Amino acid sequence: MLSLYEHTGARRGEIGELRVEDVKNALRLKKPMLRMITLKNGMQEERYIPISRAVLTEANKYIQMARAKSMRKYGRKDHGFLFVQELTGIPLRSETFSKEIGLLRKHADIEHQVCGHMFRHAFITNLFVLLIKRHRFKNQDDFRNAFLNTAHFMADVMMWTGHRSAASVERYINLAFARLDGYEETSSTVHIIRVNRTYDRAEEALLKQLQDGLDAAEYVMRLQELKRQRKADLLDEAKSGTEALKAIQETYLEDE
Repeated sequence: MLSLYEHTGARRGEIGELRVEDVKNALRLKKPMLRMITLKNGMQEERYIPISRAVLTEANKYIQMARAKSMRKYGRKDHGFLFVQELTGIPLRSETFSKEIGLLRKHADIEHQVCGHMFRHAFITNLFVLLIKRHRFKNQDDFRNAFLNTAHFMADVMMWTGHRSAASVERYINLAFARLDGYEETSSTVHIIRVNRTYDRAEEALLKQLQDGLDAAEYVMRLQELKRQRKADLLDEAKSGTEALKAIQETYLEDE
């Protein structure tokens, strides 16, 4: 749940609408794109978000293990929703995602307010930070003018974030420039940084499992698969008819 919040910037209801089929279909693609249902103002539309294989593999592992166990208790035809209640197998409601975040907040002894929507705000802000850095905009006015006056650029950003108006996205520009204070220039592409950071975390988690008793042969097999996925992600190239869309596709695979 947290991985999908972090890497999609989705609303809680949109996380709840994810299906097993969405994960499976994305894994089959040469360049994985995860289908999301956009929920806003009572309307539903589809959008597709670039996502790394490591995140999808994590979701698929949940499908094959924890979810499969819960669905055996469900006792009826599989409804297809990704996230299910552990003891009954019924789909999780939107309110449950908020409760889960609250439980994690309490367990982590975090005193200030925490909610799933904060992942969305951080995701969109980081997107603009990376776009600003990539195109070397010097100030907010330059970036805002480019964003608002370039129709396809604005449309592409809104498509990936699931917003319906430019005004609702524009407010993140100020937050992005605030985040840029103290940032250093980097010679590496942010796409490579994003991929490597994602797989470094996955490798650390795998090592922890080995230390906790994971079979050595299983560890080697998973590590080899992880390396294969990293190589595939790094070899992927954005293929688009516009430079703006290409930049956004790359940016969505980048890290802060």
